[in-house]
Amino acid sequence: MIKMQDATKTGTELFDLLKRQRQYYLELRRLSKQQRALIEADQPEELIRILGQRQKIVDAIAKIHKQSEPYRKEWQELKELIPTQLKQSIQSLLAELQQMLDEILEDDKQDSEKLSAAKRQVHQQIDSAQKVKSVMNSYAKNQTNRNSSGNNFQFTG
Repeated sequence: MIKMQDATKTGTELFDLLKRQRQYYLELRRLSKQQRALIEADQPEELIRILGQRQKIVDAIAKIHKQSEPYRKEWQELKELIPTQLKQSIQSLLAELQQMLDEILEDDKQDSEKLSAAKRQVHQQIDSAQKVKSVMNSYAKNQTNRNSSGNNFQFTG
């Protein structure tokens, strides 16, 4: 059970954690835009670097999520005890974080679809190249068989 005097302190701690999470989400959005540009520019080496940076941020968000677990468990009780302004600030920030997360996930979904389409295109190009190679090998084999069967006449003189 949370005491009234501890509620404001606890609410402020939660708000601070959520503000840190917001900063990470802003950084994820920035990197997401860079990711999109790199996918469109077909720059896989830079894309891998950006994905590494994003993973570090996701790890930091996971750490904040773990730190905020006790606050989430106590939220129903806590929101009744903290000052109205703090409660509204926390709820507003939570709504903003959810919107940001939804946007990040949607961008990632679109990027994933673009990468999948590019992968399919590369597979089609590889298949096409293999078919051309097969035809060329078959043609070369037929030419070798014709040359060795004596069907070629050479005239000199």
